Amino acid sequence: MRNLLTNVCYFLACILVQSQELSAKFLIQPVGTDSSSPSLEYSYSLRTSKAPTNEVKPRPSASEGAIEEAVAMGNNLICVEGGTFVMGCLDEKGACWENEKPNQSVTLKGFYISKFEVTQRQWKMVMGSNPSYFQNCDDCPVEQVSWDEVQEFITKLNRLSGKNFRLPTEAEWEFAARDGGKNVQFGNGSNTATLEDINFNAQFAPKKPEGAPNAPLATRAVGSLKSNTLGLYDMSGNVWEWCSDNFQKYGESAPETANMKVMRGGSWKNPPQFCRTTVRVKETSNKSNMLIGFRLAMDK
Repeated sequence: MRNLLTNVCYFLACILVQSQELSAKFLIQPVGTDSSSPSLEYSYSLRTSKAPTNEVKPRPSASEGAIEEAVAMGNNLICVEGGTFVMGCLDEKGACWENEKPNQSVTLKGFYISKFEVTQRQWKMVMGSNPSYFQNCDDCPVEQVSWDEVQEFITKLNRLSGKNFRLPTEAEWEFAARDGGKNVQFGNGSNTATLEDINFNAQFAPKKPEGAPNAPLATRAVGSLKSNTLGLYDMSGNVWEWCSDNFQKYGESAPETANMKVMRGGSWKNPPQFCRTTVRVKETSNKSNMLIGFRLAMDK
C-alpha cells in the first residue's frame, strides 16, 4: 500500500511540473505599462509570437485630412484694417428697414475674416457629417446649421488647428461687406445687384435682370462669383451668415433675448433688396434651414 501511494504522489508531481513548464511559455501582458493608464484590459500572447491583433491602441482624435483642412481655413483669411464708419441705413431717401436705423458711428480694431463661406467639405472634415439640404456639392456653403451647432464646429476647429476662430461681430461683418466701411449697397462692391455677381432670387426682384428665369434657385460654389474690393466672396446672397452678436435694436443697450442672434447678407432665395449690406435679421440660436450658413473671423 505504501508503494502504491508513493507511485501516485510521484505521478501527480510529474503532471504539476509539466503544467508549470507549459504555462511559463505564455505571458499575461497588460495593455500599456503606464500605471496611470485607465485601461484594465489584458491580452494573452506567446513570447515568440507577434503582437496580438486585439491589442488596444490609442484612437486618433482626428484624421490628418481634418487637421490639414483646419489649417487651410486659416490661410483663407483676409486681413481687414480697422477704422471708423457709419453703420446702418445708406439710403438717403430712408427706404430702409426700421431695424437698420438710426445710423451710428462705430470704430473697429483690425481683424481677419474668411474669403469664403464655410463649405460642406470643410464641415464634413471637422464634424464628420453633412447637414446641408443641397448635397453633392462639396464647394457649396454648408447650410441648415444653427448658431449653436456653429459654436460646436468652431470649438472642434480650434482644437484641430490651434487657432482661435470665431464668428464675426455684426459690425465687423458690415464693415467688411462694405469694402471697409464704404457707402456701397451690395457685397459685390457696387450699388447694383447682378446675377453675375450675386446669387439671389431674381424672380422676385423689383426689376428682373436678364436671364432671371434661368437663374438656379439653389446655393452655388463659394468663390464662383465676383468678390468685393477686399477679396471677400458672397457677402451678399448665397446663404445668410450668422454673426456672434445677440440681436438688439440700434440705440438700445440690451438685446431682446439672449438666444436671439443676428444674420446678415441675404440668400439664394431672397430678392436683392434682402441682400443689401445693411440688412439685418434675427433668429433663435437653435434655428437652422437651407438658407443659413456662416463664415469665420479671427482677432488680429
